Amino acid sequence: MTGGYHVPPEEPEDLEPEAEGRPAWLVPLLAGTGALVAGVLLGWLVWSGGDDASDLEADLDRLTSENAELRAEVDSLTADLEALEADGSGRVDELTAENEELSAQVDSLTGEVDSLTTDNEGLTEQIADLEAENTQLRERIDQILTDIDEAMVAAPNVVGGSSEDAASVAEENGWLLVQIPSATDQVEAGTVVAQTPPSGTAMLTGSALVVSVAAEPDPPPEPDAETVFETDGTGPATTDAVELAGGTRHVLAYSFAGEGNHTVTVIDAEDTVVAVLVDVNGPAEGATGLPLAGSYRLQVDTDDAVEWSLRVVALP
Repeated sequence: MTGGYHVPPEEPEDLEPEAEGRPAWLVPLLAGTGALVAGVLLGWLVWSGGDDASDLEADLDRLTSENAELRAEVDSLTADLEALEADGSGRVDELTAENEELSAQVDSLTGEVDSLTTDNEGLTEQIADLEAENTQLRERIDQILTDIDEAMVAAPNVVGGSSEDAASVAEENGWLLVQIPSATDQVEAGTVVAQTPPSGTAMLTGSALVVSVAAEPDPPPEPDAETVFETDGTGPATTDAVELAGGTRHVLAYSFAGEGNHTVTVIDAEDTVVAVLVDVNGPAEGATGLPLAGSYRLQVDTDDAVEWSLRVVALP
């Protein structure tokens, strides 16, 4: 106390400067509030001239204590603010890390998309090449079909003509002529009695024209000849398959016990008539050559009551 006046204690040292990012107005405002109160009180004391000094001193002590409490509250709020800033900074770091991870995933997916795009471009080029190649193949096929159409010649009707005439037609068109003897008493020997394919059928060069040519029946083979196939019956019938080995000379022996016309034809697996082997009338027996190889069936056409028998033998 000096000259009857109480000198207030020295002000506490200033608070440390605010941390970067802290609101600039908060700390000075709180600290300034206490300083303002102390300043006003000090001025009032000087003005009053020291009346009731003890009461004023008590008030000064109280205000000083309140000032200290306010400073403590400022410190507490400052710490809370710094903690919030620290938490916010940590969350920012987390979000930044997540963003970087997502960016890496985006980059990876972008790379995959680029790779797929490159693959797709490669496939597109391959497809274009295949389409161009297919176009060329279609053009080639069309050309081949056109050539085939131009090369196709309709088979003429050679039935009733001679085997020499049939041979001339086949040679003229580049066809292979296959002559099968047909045991018959209906027409002159050497006459074509059937043909395969039938007249009007389009044929290419190299195709086979099979003609059945009338011939005198041969005598039946000896009973001890090697039998490859044998069957008999009454009336029309179609036999089971007969297997004719290549490189072997085969003969068909036949016998019909009734009146009327009797025929034996060879049919293939598609039920196509290949040749007429026998065409005779009345009771008849004999044999004819069977110059074929493969699997065939024999079709018998005769009256219902006519008994017949067939035997295929292999000759040495």
